[in-house]
Amino acid sequence: MQFAVLASGAFAAGSGEPLSGIPVIRADVPRPAPTWAVLQRHLIETLDRAGVEFVKAYTRPDGRLRWKERYEGGMNSSDDAYEGFRGFSLHHVLGGSKELDILHRRV
Repeated sequence: MQFAVLASGAFAAGSGEPLSGIPVIRADVPRPAPTWAVLQRHLIETLDRAGVEFVKAYTRPDGRLRWKERYEGGMNSSDDAYEGFRGFSLHHVLGGSKELDILHRRV
């Protein structure tokens, strides 16, 4: 497997080869994932499961928020309920479940 590091993103037209003078890094030897990467994957997978449960707990099947007239604790304005969902798309972009991105767009 070869990966080219291209500062300019330049390839020779139609060849699929990087232009001369662009450094190429070869990654030919498989290595175990570093501990931080394994832990990050575990965190992402945990957040995937938690996000689905969060949606089930705080929205109705049609995507409307479950609303209370009065919330105890930290919720003190009308947008607080939705703010719990705002990171779902970013989570997906960082490697999380596409399902969460789709679910949050229904809220």
